[in-house]
Amino acid sequence: MASGNSAGQDSRWRVQDPGDGTMYADFFLQPEKRRRPRYKHCKQPSSLRRCGQAIVLYILIWKYLGFVYLVFGIVILAALSTMLVRSMSLATAVLALSNSFASAHGSHASEQNPSSDWATRHMQEEHHIDSFDAGSFFTLHDYDSSGAWTPDEVRKSYGMDDDSNSGVTEERKQQALREVFALFDTGNSGVITRDNWMRLISAGKRLPDLGFGPGHHGDIEYEYEIHHFEKFHGEDAKLEDLNHPEDIEHFRRHDEEEDAAERLEQLEQMAIVEANIPQKFLRRT
Repeated sequence: MASGNSAGQDSRWRVQDPGDGTMYADFFLQPEKRRRPRYKHCKQPSSLRRCGQAIVLYILIWKYLGFVYLVFGIVILAALSTMLVRSMSLATAVLALSNSFASAHGSHASEQNPSSDWATRHMQEEHHIDSFDAGSFFTLHDYDSSGAWTPDEVRKSYGMDDDSNSGVTEERKQQALREVFALFDTGNSGVITRDNWMRLISAGKRLPDLGFGPGHHGDIEYEYEIHHFEKFHGEDAKLEDLNHPEDIEHFRRHDEEEDAAERLEQLEQMAIVEANIPQKFLRRT
């Protein structure tokens, strides 16, 4: 067999003699690949350019991140400052309210009139609103949104039908309504229009205090919440704390309403309600 695989004829093969008389052939890479130096990545010219670009990119990224962190820190500081200011304002308001409630607690006497203007008193005591204008007052008490106050709406706004005025005669209530309409219904139309209201308020006319109180025109739940519970108890009140006469009366009225609702439900389930049949139609045994 021809010795075509000798080291002299093919540089890919090499014959080695380990010294013990055994010969073997070893495959190895071509000489030009063996002599190629194994430089590190960044030592070659093209790699140097890539490394430089990478370094510049890293620097830009770090600068951008630094700017982002700076902006984020400023936003956080601004938010904390706003929260601190609001907390201080809220604390001041709560302190003022607690002082006023503390002075009022323990006495269930009639509330003092904070203003000679009845409308201002009404808004403060019935709606907890201190700042308002004539237009908003009119809209708030225009219950049917018709653009005019009817006698029934004025009667409701003044709280004439509230339990606190149950002892007032109907004649006195009608007289009070005539006084209000004499001021603001100059055309005797039977209603107080928004235009007349705005014009006469600008001229200095005001709703008079007719002696019916601040104008309780909410339902029993609203009146209890705004006039008693918020002033003398608060959200953290326990059931055993609700022992004032106002609390007892409120719960009594709730019980009456629940009992009435249960009786009505029972009657609706009956096919014939004998109690509603006149006596003359009942068969006598």
